[in-house]
Amino acid sequence: MTKQARITQQADRVQMTLNTDVAVGDMVAIGADRIAVAGTTALAGEENVYYVGDVVVEATASEAIAVGDTVYLTSDGKISKTADGNTRAGFAVSAAAAAGDSVSFVLNG
Repeated sequence: MTKQARITQQADRVQMTLNTDVAVGDMVAIGADRIAVAGTTALAGEENVYYVGDVVVEATASEAIAVGDTVYLTSDGKISKTADGNTRAGFAVSAAAAAGDSVSFVLNG
């Protein structure tokens, strides 16, 4: 008989140790196609709680974005429709008319 998996925690937020300082609400790339949002402030090397999915995040858009667009985290911490050179963040659930507007997206959705 195959051993069954054991669920250890809900996956909307997890504890991780990253090699960068973070402040509560910071968006950080984890791998090539995921981001996490810091739940609290932590120094590099400290364990911290990060939101990794099943939450709606509000951030600043780097351009106009429509509801349903796949969105990406840019190196300057904004949200973009451009995949090239950016990390996938999720999909938009609100529109941004222009750069600087707020946009809401489902994290890693």
